[in-house]
Amino acid sequence: MPGTPAGTDQGDTVVLGAPDIFFNDRLDDHGNASLALQLLGSRPHLVWYLPSLADSTPAPEEERGFFDLIPSGWLWGTLQLFIAAALAALWRARRLGPLVPEKLPVAIRASETVEGRARLYRKADARDRAAAALRSATRTRLAPS
Repeated sequence: MPGTPAGTDQGDTVVLGAPDIFFNDRLDDHGNASLALQLLGSRPHLVWYLPSLADSTPAPEEERGFFDLIPSGWLWGTLQLFIAAALAALWRARRLGPLVPEKLPVAIRASETVEGRARLYRKADARDRAAAALRSATRTRLAPS
């Protein structure tokens, strides 16, 4: 460019991921010849770089921990989630104190209760629990007062 000092010209940099489009057997595929001519022939000066194992590698970064890899938004989201869970637990635990027993609105005969519980034990096939309940009730009634 006229009027600019030498070495300060900001040219275009084109990087190709694979050199396959420049191979002779691939030039006639998918317009590779046109692409290659337009890339290589658009400027008067061309620098061809082929990477090799002798090239210097960038310095390895220091090892980062797990929390360094998590974006900061996730930490704030997790904090908000814990606050919401704590508020929900407080809301559900609003009955602080002992439960108050209520009187039943209807009087139920003892025989009906025993028969209902016996049907439940039979349906669940819980003979061991039924026997344990009978033994416990018998011990309570026979124990000296």
